[in-house]
Amino acid sequence: MNIRKKFLFPAMALSVMLTQCKVNDIVDEKDADFDSKTTEIGTLKIPEGFNFSTSKIVDLEIGGAYSKRNADGMVKYSIYLYDEKYNEDFTFDENGLMSNVGTTINYNTSTRYKITSIVTNSSQSIKVEVPTHIENLLIIKDDYGSISSKIIPLANFGKKSSASVTFETDISDIGDMAYAELGRKQFTINPDGSTTQLTDFPESIDGIKVMSAGLAIDSRNNIKYNVNIFAPYQIIKSSIGKEDYEFVGNAGGKGQGIGFPTSSLMYNDHDKSLYSIELNQETGNIYLHRIDPIFGGHSDKKWLLTVDLFGKPLVTSSVGDITVCNDGDVMFSTPDGIYEVQRVDNDLDELQVGLYEHTDEHHGAITGMGIVSDNRLAINNNNDGTLGFLDYEGDNPGEYTKVVGPGVFLSDLAIFRSKLAEFKDQDEDGISDYYDEYPLNPELAFNEYCPSLYGHYTVISEDLWPSKGDYDFNDLVVGYKSKKEMNSARLVVIRRMDLTILHIGGSFANGFGIKWNEKPSTVTSYTSTHKLTDGIIALADNGLEAGHKDEIVQIYFDNAKTLGIGNKVSTITEYNPPIECPTDAHAFIFINGKRDREVSFMNKMPTELAGLDYFGTYSDVSDLASGLTYQSKNKLPWMIRLTDEVKYIPSEKVKITDAFLKFREWAESGGESFKDWNLDMAGYRDAKNMQQLFKHEH
Repeated sequence: MNIRKKFLFPAMALSVMLTQCKVNDIVDEKDADFDSKTTEIGTLKIPEGFNFSTSKIVDLEIGGAYSKRNADGMVKYSIYLYDEKYNEDFTFDENGLMSNVGTTINYNTSTRYKITSIVTNSSQSIKVEVPTHIENLLIIKDDYGSISSKIIPLANFGKKSSASVTFETDISDIGDMAYAELGRKQFTINPDGSTTQLTDFPESIDGIKVMSAGLAIDSRNNIKYNVNIFAPYQIIKSSIGKEDYEFVGNAGGKGQGIGFPTSSLMYNDHDKSLYSIELNQETGNIYLHRIDPIFGGHSDKKWLLTVDLFGKPLVTSSVGDITVCNDGDVMFSTPDGIYEVQRVDNDLDELQVGLYEHTDEHHGAITGMGIVSDNRLAINNNNDGTLGFLDYEGDNPGEYTKVVGPGVFLSDLAIFRSKLAEFKDQDEDGISDYYDEYPLNPELAFNEYCPSLYGHYTVISEDLWPSKGDYDFNDLVVGYKSKKEMNSARLVVIRRMDLTILHIGGSFANGFGIKWNEKPSTVTSYTSTHKLTDGIIALADNGLEAGHKDEIVQIYFDNAKTLGIGNKVSTITEYNPPIECPTDAHAFIFINGKRDREVSFMNKMPTELAGLDYFGTYSDVSDLASGLTYQSKNKLPWMIRLTDEVKYIPSEKVKITDAFLKFREWAESGGESFKDWNLDMAGYRDAKNMQQLFKHEH
């Protein structure tokens, strides 16, 4: 078939409509030469070999440490995109962010930037895709509750890079970790006195407003308990290091609630119960409540035990925190002092209360306290934000040593005691429940996010290939992200993708797909929430596009106009056997119902169903034999994939250089200057030449 002859007459008839992307078919460049001086973008001087890529593959080696806290020796490393200029969710002190020593590491909502995690007791190498404008990776090491971090600089590496980071083994085999909170902020206080900011406590669970008022830890089972500050004051349960929050109780999954507000909560490993202190504001009596951690405050019996500790009103303005001693006795604080509740003859139902120590200037206003493994009482002074240890059963009873602060304020404190911890592996996949993101599924252990947990790729395109368009790159704009669910060997078992059309600026009804260089036989099932509409795609039994021998091709929609702007497509791909994590996937569009008229990113190879006669015609100078594809004679592309969510694109007929003001310098430098050209930075955009895209759903 002679493609040039086929499109000769439509081209001549419609050449005057080129700049509006209104052509009905391919346009001959003789009638409108968009590579000439008549179009500003055609004057760009593109260096040889530059392909307009906005990401690079990093070969990353992590390890060097092993855990002394568990027999498996495993340590978890979580990998985050990190750059001081863009990551507003990270905070610094004067020492920077090179390790956990003397620094504050805030990765609250850094889950936005999380890529993946690995668990190893030696070293492990993985490949990760990183936006070219990101200059560092942040590695968070979690050794069964002992957290530290390091930054890996990437600025000096090229398009493809390698990096390594080595962590030291923690010297202590029983290092306790203090978990603390203040409002929605959650953080750990590390053994060296540094702090690590954790992800914020959620604003809602199952649509119910929540915020933590009290905190307790079951170290043996790696469980954290919180009490809701809002009525009916439910107990909330989650796994340490995870965000699997759920209400405790049997009231339709919403929790019955304990019935009173409290900022004091603790878990007693001796009787497997939660305890809380209540100051009755009407009577002045102080009550100790023992709470079932399975049912919480349930309807027929709120408490396993309730004791009026003094039998009469106590003249005090408030109660502080509560903790359990190593022998199972309970201690709680008031502004007047620290009280100890002792069992009589080991009887949990018969208690006696005594004032352990008067409050004085060395521990002031106590809002958090906990017992560590060596029988010291950790207490805070919320007047000045200090925290220290009070020797209550050791060689120097009553001696207080400050170790943290000032300036570390908290509303509650609980101690993760690694000496008690039992790190189970319920699904027996070799990854303990503490690290396992799927602790009850032996087929899954980790997630990997592309480009990051809450990030999105944005594909911008021109759809007149192999002829030129107007280079506003808004003919079809698609946003997508993926999550790979991996087994304990980090092989991909399931891939989930979400895709949304963000803008349609051209008149063509285009389709969209992605190609992977993997055998189609590895896919057992591919399902989508969107049904293809135009009858131009043949599907194999497993749901993939048929007709491919050595590649996986998934078609997400065959007519953008039928799907429409803002409608999300969700897909699930299942692999058997699980596959290595591929890094060579690339998207493509096929133009106006013609499946063989396929355009992709510069120097990406077409699929096996592409019409090869298109290449090297009109404005395209592809040479398939040498791997040169989808570029014009001035080395310009038809499609670009951005590794960031983009909120604005050029308006109709506005060239990309007139909207993104740093695009020219980026392109002419071969990607070395203004790598962040597409971000919303001062001086980077001309707002009057831009239009807003549909907003992603996160």
